[in-house]
Parts: sequence; C-alpha cells; structure tokens
Amino acid sequence: MSPSQTWDQRATLRTCLLDGMVVAPLLSTTWRGVWMSMQIPHYQEQARRTSAQAQVSPDEAIQGMRSSQAEMRSAIDGGAWRTTRWHESFTDSFVEEVRDARVFVDVGAELGFYSYLALKHMPDDGRIICVEADPIRCELLREFFAREPRVEIVNIAAHNATSKLMLTKPVGCSATSADVEGAKFAVKAATLDCIIGNAQVDVIKIDIEGAEAHAFEGLQQTLQRGRARIFLEMHSWVDDIYPGGKALIEALLKSSGYAIQNLDSANSRDCAGLLQGGRFLLTPPRAAQASAAQQSLISIVIPALNGAEFIERTLISILRQGYVDLEMIVVDGGSSDRTKEIVSRYPEVHLIEAQGKGYVQALRCGLEAARGSVIGIQHCDDYYAPGAVREAAEILGRYPEAGLVTAKRVVLAPGSKEAGRTPDGRSRWIDFWDLIEGVATPFHESTFVRRELIQEVGGLNPDLEYNALLDLWLRILSRWPGVWVNRLWGFRQVQAKSRRHTAYEQIAKDTARSFELWLESLHPDSREEFGDRIRACAQFRQADFSYLAGSRSKARDLLEQALELYPALIGNPSCERLAQELALDKSVLAAGSQRPGHDQLVTATRAVDRIELGLDEVADPSPTWYARP
Repeated sequence: MSPSQTWDQRATLRTCLLDGMVVAPLLSTTWRGVWMSMQIPHYQEQARRTSAQAQVSPDEAIQGMRSSQAEMRSAIDGGAWRTTRWHESFTDSFVEEVRDARVFVDVGAELGFYSYLALKHMPDDGRIICVEADPIRCELLREFFAREPRVEIVNIAAHNATSKLMLTKPVGCSATSADVEGAKFAVKAATLDCIIGNAQVDVIKIDIEGAEAHAFEGLQQTLQRGRARIFLEMHSWVDDIYPGGKALIEALLKSSGYAIQNLDSANSRDCAGLLQGGRFLLTPPRAAQASAAQQSLISIVIPALNGAEFIERTLISILRQGYVDLEMIVVDGGSSDRTKEIVSRYPEVHLIEAQGKGYVQALRCGLEAARGSVIGIQHCDDYYAPGAVREAAEILGRYPEAGLVTAKRVVLAPGSKEAGRTPDGRSRWIDFWDLIEGVATPFHESTFVRRELIQEVGGLNPDLEYNALLDLWLRILSRWPGVWVNRLWGFRQVQAKSRRHTAYEQIAKDTARSFELWLESLHPDSREEFGDRIRACAQFRQADFSYLAGSRSKARDLLEQALELYPALIGNPSCERLAQELALDKSVLAAGSQRPGHDQLVTATRAVDRIELGLDEVADPSPTWYARP
C-alpha cells in the first residue's frame, strides 16, 4: 500500500462523532469512580464494519492505519514533521509549549501524532495521556506506545456529562464516517473536569471533529484554574452539532481570562477567526504573564523603499513567529508605490517616515526608535523562516557572553527561485576571523544582535552605504564572540531592479574600507602580527565581489595579490572555490598548500572554543506559511 493510499484511507476510516475528545491524566493507579467498566465491541468487529464503505478488508483497514503510524514515526524521528499535513505554525507552537510540560493530555489522539511529537520533546519525567473514543484506534495506540511507560491510553469520550454515547458521523463533517449507514457503537463519556480532577496539567490538545462545545462545557473548572495551555482545532460545523457552541466556547474563554492566538492568521492576535474555525493557542492569564516576564523584547527593524511587491510576505513571516514580546518597525525612505498602504494594514507595525535619508540613515532611525534588548534587521523583500526569532532569543538567553547569533540563509533569484544557500555545518562559536575570511559571515536576514552592543561599538558607519552591516558585525565580533547555528533562519530575495543587490563593485570598496578602518583601530602589535593576513582577506573579499560583478580579470588580479601576500588563505574553502572558478595558476595554489592549514591558523588565534549546541537542521518551510489568508 502506497503512502498516498494510506493517508487517503485514514481520512476515509474516520470512525465517530467524538473522534478522540478526551483528556485523562491518570496520575495514580487508582481509577476514579467515573471510570466504570463498559462493553465495547471487539475492535476487529468494528474494523469489519469500518471497512465496508472503504471497500477494504478489516485487516487491510487496520494495516493501513499501522502504515500511517509508521510514516508518522519516521517523519518525527527524522525531524520532517513541519509539513502542511500537520500544520506548521500549529506544530511549531505546540513543540515550544511542551518542552517544559510535565503532563500533556491529547484530546482526540487519533493515531498518536501529537502524543508522539510530545514524547520526543517533553522532559524525561513528562507524562502523556492520549485519549481516543474510537476503540480501533485505541488498540492501535496501545500497540504503537507499548514500550513507552510514560504514555497512557484511555478509550472514552469527553462530554458535558457522565454518560454513554452512541457515536455516528457528525453533520457537515468533511471526513467520511467509517461506519456503514445505521451502524453505531457505544462509548463511555465524562466531563473533562471530572477526568482531570486535581491533576496539574500543563498542555491540552483538543481536536475532536466538531464536538468542541460539549468538551468545553465540561472543562469550566480547569479553565478557571488558569494553568493549562490549550491547543484547539475548531471545526466549522461545531454549531451544527451544538447550536451556539462557538459562542459558548468564546464566552467561557473570555470569562476565564484566556488569550486567544490564531495560529492560522497572519495577525496572530486576531480572535475573530474563532467563530469561523481554525487552529488556536489558548493561553491562561497566569501563563501569559509569566511568558511575557521571561521573554526579552525583540525589535525587528525593516528599512523599506518601494517594497510593495514583497513587504507583506516579510511582515507575515515576522507575525507568525509565535514570539510574544515582539516590536516591528518599518522605516520608509519615501516610497512612491503602495508600501505604506500595505504596512498600515498591520496595527502592530510602527511606521517611521525617513524620506530621502538613504539606506544607512533610515536604518539608524529604526535602531534609535527600537526598544528591544535584541535587534533583528530585515529588508522589505527578505523574510524569516518559522521559529527563527524564538530560537535566536533562546540561544542569546543561554549564552549571555554571545554578542550576536546567526544562522543559514537561502538566496532567492528574481522569480523566487533558489539561487544558493549557506552550506550545512556544525553549530559553534565564531569570531572576527570567521567573518574576515568568509568562513561564517553573518547575514542580516538570519542574524540577531544585542542592542547595547550596537551602541557600544558606535552604531552604523554612515560612510559605508553598501556594507555598513558587515562593518558592524566585524566590530562586534572583534570584542564579543558570536554563535553560528546550523539552522535555516532567513531568505534573501534578490531583485534585478535593486541597485543594492547589483552594486558589487561598490560593495567591494566598502568592504575593503571597513577592513582598513578596523585594522587601524587595532593595537600596533596586532597590526604588525596580523596586518598581512587581514589585508589579504580584504583583497579576497574584493575579488569575490568583482567576480560577481562580471570582472573576471580584476578578480584574478586581486585574488593573486591576496595569495601572494598571505598564501595560507587558499586553505579557506571559499577562497579555494573562487580560485578554481578563476582558473588560477596551479603554482599559486601549491604555494598556499605548503603553509599551515586554515583551521590551524584560526585555532591559534581564536579567543573562544567551538561548542555543540544540539540544534539539528529542519526541512524548509512550505511557501503557504507566508501566504496572506
């Protein structure tokens, strides 16, 4: 059976009205009085009836679901769970919340995706209760988690009263009922408050195919405690099952002080979507205050000039980061298109007018207005990958000695086709030598820096219009170490009409000038010891930009001068690659190979040791993550 057939059958084999719908943290071996014994048809018999519409045998139906579980396990184990199938923004936020959870309750566990995802990210002493009303899936869950003592499976339905339910297909449900017409089965039901009792539940996920109102009506005591974060998938047909059910849920959340974050909307604070359906994070007031207190304000500064084509994508990528304390500043340099009109749609964005001031001055205006302790700089045509802001905040919080944190990027050619990306590597500390030699250059679209350090090194140099940010990173890394992370954090969109993206000769001149200014600022002993090496690196970077500008002969001359001044530079992979592109004389390359290798030289002068951060690469986000709803 192919994977596509497996997933099609999984939709076809959805079995009941309350598709899971229960939380049950059984934190002791004693079952409460509500858990009365009940007679449920043997799951193989249920599978026989389930398979009638799907036109497959009971064994094939069950095997199809087992195959789905195997595919799910492989995706999560391989870190490829950020797909549209599992709703990227929903799963990203979910993983972040369960990292510190001690008890997670899966309401509507189905085949166990979120339970297994939680198992991989929760602390070692965390407990998981996955609850499923369908007896077939419960048996499959027991098989799937048979070797996981931290996971408990409960076959019961959440409701607004303790009772037995006869489960059938819900009105308006998009999934096909697994029962043949007229076939029903009984299942025990209880309120979530009765099931939870006094347990200290940290995270609840509810996805129960339209029966959400019944569940929330029986969850009122838990809501009033204000502890558990709730991930809710609200289905559009809730009111068909429980008239006025959506309004009831909204009223219960409001009275309990829960904040509603729409994980489907570009405006994450927009609560209007609750009545329309979608995926939401419901945060209790106590947790919301604690989260705000723990997070540092991060400011994203976006200089813009005639950026109407892409700026909304940029804003959406920031709004969907799932980071609570975020400040967005757009500095418009006098746009004549619809840039300001688009920005005005987003009340979260602070718009500053800086007409005619130029790129660096506009950026300086944004940095002066920023209040965050951490700064991200994003151009109006570039954008962030999911989770970039949260991960940067986490790393800077973990390593207070780090001046900045940077990660991989993807470069997009006109038409948004990939033109290149940062190679994979090991997450590690970096310093000024990494930047000078092009080993690990911080790029603005994937870099976050401490604001106080920008001020301490004197801010942006207004005389370096085309490479002021590289100059800033150099001055910071010469005094504080940075962290390079093997994660994809940013996308750079190249536009043919953009002067900044094609002025390679000017960029090369600004780079050389930046290196000269930095060299002049060093102690005389340091200039004497490292002067040739730094000048050679400047010439190499100039050669690289000249090559991009199409001046091959100039690039060859500059690179040959650099290698004559400092032959060991050929040990730099980027330099070696450029030398091969320019077909440099082999005698020049051989001279460099006789000198100490690049790694030896870098290690000899490096101020910090390299570290392993334990962050693995993940799949690229789907383009739909940035689409305007």
